[in-house]
Amino acid sequence: MKNKLYIKLLIALLVVNVSCKDDFLQEKRDLTGVNEEVFKDPVLGQAYVDYVYGMFLPSNNGTGFIATQTTTDNGGYSNVFSQTTDELAGETDFNKEWASISNINNHANKYFGQKMNTSINNNTWTRLRQINVFLSEVDKYGMEESVKNLLKGQLYFWRAWQYFELVRLYGGVPLVLEPQSPAVGNIEENSIPRSTTSECIAQIAADLDQAIALLPGKWDSGNWGRITSGAAAALKGRVYLT
Repeated sequence: MKNKLYIKLLIALLVVNVSCKDDFLQEKRDLTGVNEEVFKDPVLGQAYVDYVYGMFLPSNNGTGFIATQTTTDNGGYSNVFSQTTDELAGETDFNKEWASISNINNHANKYFGQKMNTSINNNTWTRLRQINVFLSEVDKYGMEESVKNLLKGQLYFWRAWQYFELVRLYGGVPLVLEPQSPAVGNIEENSIPRSTTSECIAQIAADLDQAIALLPGKWDSGNWGRITSGAAAALKGRVYLT
Protein backbone atom coordinates (compact mmCIF):
# COMPACT_ATOMS: atom_id res chain seq x y z
CA MET A 1 0.00 0.00 0.00
CA LYS A 2 2.83 2.39 0.88
CA ASN A 3 4.47 1.81 -2.49
CA LYS A 4 1.21 2.66 -4.30
CA LEU A 5 0.85 5.78 -2.17
CA TYR A 6 4.38 6.90 -2.99
CA ILE A 7 3.75 6.33 -6.69
CA LYS A 8 0.59 8.40 -6.56
CA LEU A 9 2.38 11.20 -4.72
CA LEU A 10 5.20 11.16 -7.27
CA ILE A 11 2.74 11.38 -10.16
CA ALA A 12 0.92 14.24 -8.46
CA LEU A 13 4.18 16.14 -7.99
CA LEU A 14 5.12 15.65 -11.63
CA VAL A 15 1.72 16.90 -12.78
CA VAL A 16 1.98 19.97 -10.56
CA ASN A 17 5.53 20.65 -11.77
CA VAL A 18 4.55 20.44 -15.42
CA SER A 19 1.38 22.47 -14.97
CA CYS A 20 3.34 25.30 -13.38
CA LYS A 21 5.52 25.81 -16.46
CA ASP A 22 4.36 28.27 -19.10
CA ASP A 23 6.67 27.08 -21.90
CA PHE A 24 3.69 25.86 -23.87
CA LEU A 25 2.45 29.45 -24.10
CA GLN A 26 5.53 30.55 -26.02
CA GLU A 27 5.43 30.74 -29.81
CA LYS A 28 7.28 27.73 -31.21
CA ARG A 29 6.88 28.29 -34.96
CA ASP A 30 9.67 29.69 -37.06
CA LEU A 31 7.81 31.67 -39.70
CA THR A 32 11.03 32.32 -41.61
CA GLY A 33 12.04 28.65 -41.80
CA VAL A 34 11.87 26.37 -44.82
CA ASN A 35 11.46 22.64 -45.33
CA GLU A 36 14.99 21.69 -46.32
CA GLU A 37 13.90 18.32 -47.71
CA VAL A 38 12.08 20.10 -50.54
CA PHE A 39 15.41 21.42 -51.80
CA LYS A 40 17.20 18.07 -51.50
CA ASP A 41 14.70 15.56 -52.89
CA PRO A 42 13.92 15.90 -56.64
CA VAL A 43 10.44 14.42 -56.13
CA LEU A 44 9.55 16.96 -53.44
CA GLY A 45 11.14 19.74 -55.50
CA GLN A 46 9.00 18.77 -58.50
CA ALA A 47 5.90 18.71 -56.29
CA TYR A 48 6.74 22.25 -55.15
CA VAL A 49 7.04 23.49 -58.73
CA ASP A 50 3.83 21.69 -59.71
CA TYR A 51 2.09 23.47 -56.83
CA VAL A 52 3.22 26.81 -58.28
CA TYR A 53 1.83 25.78 -61.68
CA GLY A 54 -1.48 25.11 -59.95
CA MET A 55 -1.48 28.54 -58.31
CA PHE A 56 -1.41 30.16 -61.74
CA LEU A 57 -4.18 28.02 -63.20
CA PRO A 58 -7.70 29.50 -63.10
CA SER A 59 -10.33 27.69 -61.07
CA ASN A 60 -14.04 27.15 -61.74
CA ASN A 61 -13.78 28.16 -65.39
CA GLY A 62 -12.49 31.56 -64.29
CA THR A 63 -9.37 33.40 -65.31
CA GLY A 64 -6.00 33.84 -63.69
CA PHE A 65 -5.35 37.34 -65.03
CA ILE A 66 -5.57 40.24 -62.62
CA ALA A 67 -7.45 42.45 -65.06
CA THR A 68 -10.26 39.94 -65.61
CA GLN A 69 -10.63 38.03 -62.36
CA THR A 70 -12.82 40.56 -60.57
CA THR A 71 -16.49 39.76 -60.10
CA THR A 72 -19.58 41.87 -60.22
CA ASP A 73 -21.36 42.73 -57.01
CA ASN A 74 -24.20 40.31 -57.76
CA GLY A 75 -21.76 37.40 -57.96
CA GLY A 76 -21.57 36.97 -61.72
CA TYR A 77 -18.22 36.85 -63.48
CA SER A 78 -17.46 39.86 -65.61
CA ASN A 79 -14.56 41.92 -66.89
CA VAL A 80 -15.04 45.14 -64.95
CA PHE A 81 -12.13 46.83 -66.74
CA SER A 82 -13.65 46.46 -70.21
CA GLN A 83 -17.04 47.64 -68.91
CA THR A 84 -15.56 50.99 -67.92
CA THR A 85 -15.84 52.47 -71.42
CA ASP A 86 -18.01 54.92 -73.34
CA GLU A 87 -19.40 52.03 -75.41
CA LEU A 88 -21.17 50.34 -72.50
CA ALA A 89 -23.99 52.02 -70.61
CA GLY A 90 -24.40 51.96 -66.87
CA GLU A 91 -22.12 52.25 -63.89
CA THR A 92 -19.30 50.14 -62.58
CA ASP A 93 -17.36 50.45 -59.35
CA PHE A 94 -14.76 52.39 -61.32
CA ASN A 95 -16.83 55.13 -62.95
CA LYS A 96 -19.55 55.89 -60.43
CA GLU A 97 -19.22 58.57 -57.78
CA TRP A 98 -18.09 57.50 -54.31
CA ALA A 99 -18.58 59.50 -51.14
CA SER A 100 -15.01 58.77 -50.12
CA ILE A 101 -11.93 57.02 -51.48
CA SER A 102 -10.86 54.14 -49.27
CA ASN A 103 -8.87 50.95 -49.64
CA ILE A 104 -11.85 48.98 -48.28
CA ASN A 105 -14.19 50.10 -51.08
CA ASN A 106 -14.77 47.91 -54.11
CA HIS A 107 -13.31 50.41 -56.58
CA ALA A 108 -9.97 50.31 -54.72
CA ASN A 109 -9.93 46.57 -54.04
CA LYS A 110 -10.60 45.67 -57.65
CA TYR A 111 -8.09 48.22 -58.88
CA PHE A 112 -5.35 46.56 -56.83
CA GLY A 113 -6.17 43.17 -58.33
CA GLN A 114 -7.54 41.09 -55.48
CA LYS A 115 -9.88 41.86 -52.64
CA MET A 116 -8.01 42.25 -49.38
CA ASN A 117 -8.39 39.46 -46.86
CA THR A 118 -7.08 38.65 -43.40
CA SER A 119 -6.13 35.11 -44.43
CA ILE A 120 -3.45 33.91 -46.87
CA ASN A 121 -4.86 33.68 -50.38
CA ASN A 122 -3.56 32.62 -53.76
CA ASN A 123 -2.77 36.03 -55.20
CA THR A 124 0.04 37.90 -56.95
CA TRP A 125 2.31 38.37 -53.97
CA THR A 126 1.85 34.94 -52.38
CA ARG A 127 2.73 33.37 -55.74
CA LEU A 128 5.85 35.51 -56.00
CA ARG A 129 6.85 34.57 -52.46
CA GLN A 130 6.54 30.84 -53.22
CA ILE A 131 8.75 31.31 -56.28
CA ASN A 132 11.32 33.48 -54.47
CA VAL A 133 11.63 31.00 -51.59
CA PHE A 134 12.53 28.20 -53.98
CA LEU A 135 14.95 30.22 -56.10
CA SER A 136 16.67 31.60 -53.00
CA GLU A 137 17.02 28.29 -51.17
CA VAL A 138 17.50 25.50 -53.68
CA ASP A 139 21.17 26.26 -54.43
CA LYS A 140 22.05 25.83 -50.73
CA TYR A 141 21.37 22.11 -50.76
CA GLY A 142 22.59 19.09 -52.63
CA MET A 143 20.00 18.50 -55.32
CA GLU A 144 21.40 17.14 -58.57
CA GLU A 145 22.35 20.03 -60.83
CA SER A 146 20.52 18.88 -63.96
CA VAL A 147 17.27 18.30 -62.06
CA LYS A 148 17.59 21.53 -60.10
CA ASN A 149 18.14 23.60 -63.25
CA LEU A 150 14.94 22.31 -64.84
CA LEU A 151 12.95 23.25 -61.73
CA LYS A 152 14.56 26.69 -61.50
CA GLY A 153 13.95 27.38 -65.19
CA GLN A 154 10.22 26.83 -64.81
CA LEU A 155 10.00 29.16 -61.83
CA TYR A 156 12.03 31.88 -63.54
CA PHE A 157 9.40 31.75 -66.29
CA TRP A 158 6.52 32.06 -63.83
CA ARG A 159 8.13 34.96 -62.01
CA ALA A 160 8.56 36.76 -65.34
CA TRP A 161 4.97 35.95 -66.27
CA GLN A 162 3.65 37.38 -63.01
CA TYR A 163 5.65 40.59 -63.27
CA PHE A 164 4.70 41.03 -66.92
CA GLU A 165 1.05 40.88 -65.93
CA LEU A 166 1.64 43.49 -63.22
CA VAL A 167 3.56 45.81 -65.56
CA ARG A 168 0.85 45.68 -68.23
CA LEU A 169 -1.70 46.82 -65.65
CA TYR A 170 0.26 49.23 -63.47
CA GLY A 171 3.53 50.12 -65.20
CA GLY A 172 6.42 50.00 -62.75
CA VAL A 173 5.89 47.98 -59.57
CA PRO A 174 8.09 47.04 -56.58
CA LEU A 175 10.53 44.29 -57.61
CA VAL A 176 10.55 41.73 -54.82
CA LEU A 177 13.16 39.13 -55.78
CA GLU A 178 13.91 37.65 -52.36
CA PRO A 179 11.45 36.12 -49.89
CA GLN A 180 10.45 38.73 -47.37
CA SER A 181 10.21 38.01 -43.67
CA PRO A 182 6.61 37.13 -42.74
CA ALA A 183 7.16 38.22 -39.12
CA VAL A 184 4.59 40.74 -38.00
CA GLY A 185 5.91 44.25 -37.53
CA ASN A 186 8.67 44.31 -40.16
CA ILE A 187 6.93 47.02 -42.12
CA GLU A 188 10.06 49.03 -42.90
CA GLU A 189 12.09 45.91 -43.71
CA ASN A 190 9.47 44.76 -46.20
CA SER A 191 8.92 48.17 -47.77
CA ILE A 192 10.36 48.19 -51.29
CA PRO A 193 10.04 51.29 -53.47
CA ARG A 194 8.34 51.12 -56.82
CA SER A 195 10.70 50.42 -59.72
CA THR A 196 10.36 52.09 -63.08
CA THR A 197 8.66 50.32 -65.96
CA SER A 198 11.98 49.96 -67.79
CA GLU A 199 13.59 48.38 -64.71
CA CYS A 200 10.71 45.90 -64.45
CA ILE A 201 10.96 45.02 -68.14
CA ALA A 202 14.71 44.45 -67.75
CA GLN A 203 14.10 42.09 -64.81
CA ILE A 204 11.39 40.21 -66.69
CA ALA A 205 13.73 39.77 -69.66
CA ALA A 206 16.55 38.59 -67.35
CA ASP A 207 14.27 35.96 -65.79
CA LEU A 208 13.18 34.78 -69.22
CA ASP A 209 16.81 34.54 -70.35
CA GLN A 210 17.42 32.27 -67.36
CA ALA A 211 14.40 30.17 -68.30
CA ILE A 212 15.54 29.90 -71.93
CA ALA A 213 19.00 28.77 -70.83
CA LEU A 214 17.77 26.19 -68.30
CA LEU A 215 14.72 24.67 -70.01
CA PRO A 216 14.57 22.13 -72.86
CA GLY A 217 12.99 22.88 -76.22
CA LYS A 218 10.79 19.83 -75.77
CA TRP A 219 9.83 17.65 -72.80
CA ASP A 220 9.22 13.93 -72.86
CA SER A 221 5.64 12.63 -72.97
CA GLY A 222 5.51 12.30 -69.18
CA ASN A 223 6.07 16.04 -68.81
CA TRP A 224 3.86 17.21 -71.65
CA GLY A 225 2.51 20.71 -71.07
CA ARG A 226 5.43 22.08 -69.05
CA ILE A 227 7.09 25.37 -69.93
CA THR A 228 9.75 25.03 -72.65
CA SER A 229 12.59 27.30 -73.73
CA GLY A 230 10.50 28.15 -76.78
CA ALA A 231 7.59 29.29 -74.61
CA ALA A 232 9.97 31.49 -72.60
CA ALA A 233 11.38 32.98 -75.82
CA ALA A 234 7.86 33.64 -77.12
CA LEU A 235 6.93 35.46 -73.92
CA LYS A 236 10.11 37.52 -74.13
CA GLY A 237 9.09 38.57 -77.64
CA ARG A 238 5.69 39.65 -76.34
CA VAL A 239 7.36 41.60 -73.52
CA TYR A 240 9.52 43.55 -75.97
CA LEU A 241 6.55 44.19 -78.26
CA THR A 242 4.74 45.66 -75.27
